[in-house]
Amino acid sequence: MFAALAALAWAQDGSDPAPAQPVEAQEELDAAIAEFQAADAALNEAYARAEEALWPAAFDRLRLDQRDWLAARDLSAEAYARIQSGPDVADVRATSHFHEYRTILTEDRTELLVALAAYYEDPGAQVWEGLWVDGAGGRLAVQELADGRLRFQLSVVRSPALHTGWLEGVAERNGDLARYQTEFATADGEETVWAFFVRDGPYLLVRTANASFFAGARAYFDGDYVRLRDLEPFDLD
Repeated sequence: MFAALAALAWAQDGSDPAPAQPVEAQEELDAAIAEFQAADAALNEAYARAEEALWPAAFDRLRLDQRDWLAARDLSAEAYARIQSGPDVADVRATSHFHEYRTILTEDRTELLVALAAYYEDPGAQVWEGLWVDGAGGRLAVQELADGRLRFQLSVVRSPALHTGWLEGVAERNGDLARYQTEFATADGEETVWAFFVRDGPYLLVRTANASFFAGARAYFDGDYVRLRDLEPFDLD
């Protein structure tokens, strides 16, 4: 879940937590495993729904992508657990951190599969406005303004290091294309930043230029986002 990932990324209390006692550590591990198992079951349900809803060619693409994602998920969880556990832990897969991050990645991926299935179940219902996700820590809230422009907030949490990014503004729209432009000050003068939003079937393609100023070292905004649901009041600040 993105909210959980964001909380991990942004929670800073300036102190190290006290080491867990053996019984507490086992309880944390058991709870983390149970949460992952529930998330994995939901992922399998979403995948089955997508298999039924997607056109054959689209599902073939998803099937191959899903295989690559599964292989990468546990490697990312290992990297996250190593960061959280430190170098003295011999088997990071036996820590709650490993299963915690697997759960977060799995929940993000499940959102993507649900969104893809919803599109193919009713392609005509697709609109610009809504909450879009890329299944990898990116969330894009889009609001259609009365004059046709798009107000957006794009937030990301990327990599096991939990690097974050935030970009927001109002984009000019022309049909299935929208563009946003802004500037930021550097030692050499003003630097221009662009963000492009392109509708392509179920996807809202996000492509940026010079946007690293608004993100951490391993965070990025580019991705293929899919509309998950209508906007909720908390989606836009």
